[in-house]
Amino acid sequence: MNPANAVLSSDPEVIVFNLKERYTGVSATINALVPLQAQQWRLGFCGTRMSNGIDGMGLREAIRLSRKPPEGRAFRIWHVRRDPEMMAAIFARDVLRLPIKLVFTSAAQHLHGAFPRWLISKMDAVISTTPLAASFVPNTTAVVPHGIDLSRFSPPPDKRTAWKDAGLPGEYGIGVFGRVRPDKGSDVFVDAMIEALPHLSGATAVIAGLAQPKHQAYQDALKAKIAAAGLSERIVFLGEVPAGQVHLWYQRCMLLCGLPTAMSLLA
Repeated sequence: MNPANAVLSSDPEVIVFNLKERYTGVSATINALVPLQAQQWRLGFCGTRMSNGIDGMGLREAIRLSRKPPEGRAFRIWHVRRDPEMMAAIFARDVLRLPIKLVFTSAAQHLHGAFPRWLISKMDAVISTTPLAASFVPNTTAVVPHGIDLSRFSPPPDKRTAWKDAGLPGEYGIGVFGRVRPDKGSDVFVDAMIEALPHLSGATAVIAGLAQPKHQAYQDALKAKIAAAGLSERIVFLGEVPAGQVHLWYQRCMLLCGLPTAMSLLA
C-alpha cells in the first residue's frame, strides 16, 4: 500500500494528532501507523503533513468536526501524544464540551514532569508502549508495544556489502540513532567508541540524529573529544537522516546501540 493513498474518513471515529512541525521519533511512529490504522478504523489525522505524503486537517477543523459524535458512536476519540495536544484536547472536551474521549500514548521510560503528569491524569485512557513505560504512568489503561514493519526493517543479504553503500570508511558500522543530547546517551556512545575503535580495525561508528541549537555546544564538545582521540574519520555524525532513509542505516550497521533504554534501566 502506498501510504499517501491511505483513505482518511470524513467522519472519523478516531482522530490522530501530530501538531509538532519538526519531525521527531513520535512523528515517525505516527507516519508509520496512520496508513495501517486507516485500514482498520474510520480514521482522521490532524497536524503537520507527514513525510509519507498524508495531509492533516488543522486543529480548528478537528474541533468543528467533533462538535457532533461520529455516525453510530456516542463519542469521537482524540489520540494525542504530546503536552500541547493534551492541553488542546482537554480544552475541547472540558471547556467546549465536545463529545470526545481522550487517549494518550506514553513511550517515555522515565518519570514525566509535574505538569505532564497532571495532563496525563486527565486522559480518559492511557496506552504505554512497554511495561517499563507503564511503571511511570499510574493510570495506564493498556500496554501496547510498538510494532515493526518487517518489510522495511529487515536484514540485508550481506551486512558488509550494505555498508559499502554508506560511502564511509571501514568494513562495517556501529550505530546509534536519536537526537544528540545528554538524555539520549550520545556522550556514553562516544566514550565507548573512543575506547573500543582502536581495537576494532574494521569498524566505523555513526551517530544519526539532529542536535538542536540548545544542544549544539554539547555536540561540539563531543566532536572535540573525538578529534583529540584522533578518531574524527571513524566516528561520524550523520545529522538528521531523512525519514525514508533511516531503515537503510539500520541495515548498513552491523551493531546498533539502544542507549536511552539502557540508561533508563540503570537509573
